[in-house]
Amino acid sequence: MAERQLPGQRILIVEDETALLVFYRQVLEEAGYRIRAVRSGTEAMAAFTEFAPDLVILDLMLLGDMDGFEVLAMLRARSPVRIIILTGQIGDARVVRGLNLGADNYLVKPLSREQLVARVRAHLRRTPAGNLTPERMRKLFYYGGLVIDLARAQALQRGRRFTFGDVERRVLERLLRTPGQLVTYVELMEVGWGMVQPTFAGEDARILLNVAYRLRRKLRHTEGHDLIETVDNAGLIIKPPDREAD
Repeated sequence: MAERQLPGQRILIVEDETALLVFYRQVLEEAGYRIRAVRSGTEAMAAFTEFAPDLVILDLMLLGDMDGFEVLAMLRARSPVRIIILTGQIGDARVVRGLNLGADNYLVKPLSREQLVARVRAHLRRTPAGNLTPERMRKLFYYGGLVIDLARAQALQRGRRFTFGDVERRVLERLLRTPGQLVTYVELMEVGWGMVQPTFAGEDARILLNVAYRLRRKLRHTEGHDLIETVDNAGLIIKPPDREAD
């Protein structure tokens, strides 16, 4: 008897070439899966929320509002869902970038029916390796296309990943506890280095300002605005996020 998938398994396909999108959808629907097929990054994010797929098949070379790397980064920040990326050639450097951003595997186009179905079945047999626990969810913050993931000490934006050192993460976490409010340099020195009754002066002050500079560079908003504001001789303020993870 032919192997069948579990009832109700859903697959989201993101591919901007119409002929390929139709082919993938037809093959996987014939194999018994529930399919949602979209052509853009914006449609992909909306469909992901509404459709709650068990697997995403994502073309990295999307045209339009968001490329495949940005979609991949945002999906991975929100969910441990299995993601297979599509590439046009073996050894493509973009595949390495995609895997580093959290893709589970890749497929090289063109695909045969048998190859597509076999790879999908193999991935859907597996239990997701991660889980968005309430603790993890509380440490995700969204600023448009920028996602700050404090649990993993990283930020993701337009397919790029920025990591934070221990001091940067502690300072950023303190700022995000009270967005829109001033946090004094003295408190940030206590949080960042565990200093007792520090004084914002000399070498210590220079080091903290350097940390603030690095954070501002890493967290530049999609529109090019700084998320972190420096208040001279007082402290730092981070803008409120568009939303926290929900």
